[in-house]
Amino acid sequence: MALKSSLSVGDILKLSHTAWKLGRAFTRGTKGAPSEFAEVERELNGLSEALKLVAESLHEDDSILSQAEDQTKHAVNTIFESVAKTLQDLESFVERYQVIKKHDSGYDFLEKRSWSSVVLANYRTFKWTTEGGDIHALRTMLQMHVDCIDLTMQALQSRSLTRLKKTVMPVSRNVASIHDKSSADLAQRIRDAHELIAHIVNNPPSSEPRGRRQTASHFPPFHDIAGYQDERNARVVDWNFETGTPSHLRGSISHGRDWCASPIDSAYAGECSRRTSLRRESLTIPALLFATAGENHPPAASTDSRPDIDEEKIEPPMMPPLPPLPLHSTRRLPQRSSSRRSASQSRSAELPPPPVMPFGAPRVRQPVATPSHFFPSHWTESEVTEGVQTARPRMKSPHRETVQAEARSVNLAAKFEQQLLRNAAILCDVRGRLVEFAQHNPEILDMRYNVEMKEACKECRILVIRKRENREYGGTKVVTSVWCLSDDNEVRLQQKLSESQETVPYCSYFEPEKVSLEPPDEPGAGLRFHAEEWGGMLKEEKKTNWINYYFAIESDAINFQSAVFGRMLLGSFRTTKTTVIHKGILGAFAFEEQFANIELLRLWEEDGVETPGAVGGVMALMHISSSFGEGWARWWINNSRQPVTIKEDGVKYARVKGIDVTVVRPGATARRARSASSSVAGVVDTSLLHATPPLPSTSPSLSPSSSPSPSHLSSSSFQPQHQQHQPQHHQPIKTTSAVVFPTPPLPPTTTTTTTAVPITTTTTEKESSSSSSSSSSFKKVSGVRIEFKNEEERGKFLHAAELAQMRSVPLPEL
Repeated sequence: MALKSSLSVGDILKLSHTAWKLGRAFTRGTKGAPSEFAEVERELNGLSEALKLVAESLHEDDSILSQAEDQTKHAVNTIFESVAKTLQDLESFVERYQVIKKHDSGYDFLEKRSWSSVVLANYRTFKWTTEGGDIHALRTMLQMHVDCIDLTMQALQSRSLTRLKKTVMPVSRNVASIHDKSSADLAQRIRDAHELIAHIVNNPPSSEPRGRRQTASHFPPFHDIAGYQDERNARVVDWNFETGTPSHLRGSISHGRDWCASPIDSAYAGECSRRTSLRRESLTIPALLFATAGENHPPAASTDSRPDIDEEKIEPPMMPPLPPLPLHSTRRLPQRSSSRRSASQSRSAELPPPPVMPFGAPRVRQPVATPSHFFPSHWTESEVTEGVQTARPRMKSPHRETVQAEARSVNLAAKFEQQLLRNAAILCDVRGRLVEFAQHNPEILDMRYNVEMKEACKECRILVIRKRENREYGGTKVVTSVWCLSDDNEVRLQQKLSESQETVPYCSYFEPEKVSLEPPDEPGAGLRFHAEEWGGMLKEEKKTNWINYYFAIESDAINFQSAVFGRMLLGSFRTTKTTVIHKGILGAFAFEEQFANIELLRLWEEDGVETPGAVGGVMALMHISSSFGEGWARWWINNSRQPVTIKEDGVKYARVKGIDVTVVRPGATARRARSASSSVAGVVDTSLLHATPPLPSTSPSLSPSSSPSPSHLSSSSFQPQHQQHQPQHHQPIKTTSAVVFPTPPLPPTTTTTTTAVPITTTTTEKESSSSSSSSSSFKKVSGVRIEFKNEEERGKFLHAAELAQMRSVPLPEL
């Protein structure tokens, strides 16, 4: 699709058709298509429309480009060659990754092109340009091409060779470097091109009349004012060109089409309907700069006042008009013959006199678009400065103001992102649909309904970043945070992860794209809303205990979980019930204990960072039922030191034996927290001192609630119940170092007489209660029976476990 050496209207129309065809390939409005595809389609449609307008402009009047220098023509051709290169690369990508599907319409089979599933699942990681840019870089590159073409068309419509050259030369050099792979990154090159275009728009090059290459100071001296007046009258121009519109009803070309308007904008469309007449108007004509309907005419003494010209009596000259000269100018034009002078005098006699200004009216001068030394010497410096500053008024349309605000926001967002990613390790970079957090509503008293989810951000970029930060009282620390940067540059959200504890992500059972995090109870662990500028004061900080992240696709949720947990997620398998398998024959007659409810069983691969010495280990993770225990249960799948057996058991069941899981009993954590707080406060529980003494055959270090081993029990432990609970009448003997209990009397059936032998213990009551509570706070699980949601889920788990056990390694204990 490369353009020829000589620019052709047909080549540009061909590019316009190619851009339109590629826009159709991105299927805007199709259900399931990503939002990025619709954005690329809009840019391609805008590029197609801009190319078509340039082709029409060159076809109607190509005199400006034909009169330009070869260097200028080459620069214009370079701009279109860059467009052709981008469209050619994109067309090759579309042809490669689109598939043809046949659709039965009832009468015939219709062929429909659509993207392959590989592209739809990984379109964010694909390289959409030959320079290595992603889909966002492709969109900005297309937008840059549209801006370059609009800028070139404005330079062509100005009918100024100087402005055309000063516009296209720097743009062509910058655009040519876009496709240079040896230079800086693509995003920086595109950003430089946008900055250059914005600079040219805000500071347009100075224009010169067509056909005049010399400046005003090169004219010979001139002393005869009549000769200049003759020359001026002889070179009267038909201001109406083709349309015949009065000059005082027209604005300059800069007042017409808004450069920032898109081809589908209303302002753009309204101006394109008049492009035939506006293309004929020149920015160098003083009357078109500020003459608007309703303005006052200049005073009669002004040399810039031009009376209306009878178009039927005066023929249009072949050369463009010269700028007006002041009375005290020292320049001189070539002398004219007397016949020409008489003819010009006769013509000026037929013109109507200048308008008469009332006496005492304020002196209003018409600003002119000429160099500063053209102004009369009796003008003050303030008047000259005012005329120069107002020579090019900028019409601020709502669309222009919106685009400028968006440009400022984009610049701030780019600087914020640059500072954020500076010297940082990016663990994850994915797309998110929604981020919400839990907030308590104190107005609702019912605890079941007083929590509502508040929206924090949507349509955003979610990153997990590990970065070094300064401590509050000196020094540095490494902090891992989750950042959310919204697409509209309005929200910059941060959630810091715990520094001392690992963060286990919760994955939704019914929505695989949803991941939840529970912030730790640490200072600064809530949601922090940052300002637009890096390092500014926080806009807001929300305290919450639950945050939901909704991702665009399931693979993004998997990458996010792996980055947060510090291990690679191999698979998630849905289960409906998990029960405990008891050892021995008595296990068959034991009651069924439910280990977990409807939960996800996930397999993670260790890399040795979170668990030292566990490189290559595959760990199973499942949340325990609240009625059975607290927290998470985890065990190794491929530990060579402790082999695990996994077998099928029915259609949807699987038995896992050989595991060693220690489960914390329900409420044990709260009890230990209460005892710890009591110890810190200095409170001693004296209820044990006055409690019923234990049996003589039972060690005092064991409480009735403990589960002692058979070696710690004597025969009296198995006495009948009525004997064990007989009332005791002996009081314990209290000492400072130990507690001595007398031996209780034997039952009446016993004939042997005994004496009270005090039993001395060296263990304090506080240590006794703590050891007994610790032994009763945990329980061991060596096997579980898992019921999966369906046979397919069970098959996936067995296959993943088999692959993991094929590479068994010695692993440390969890």
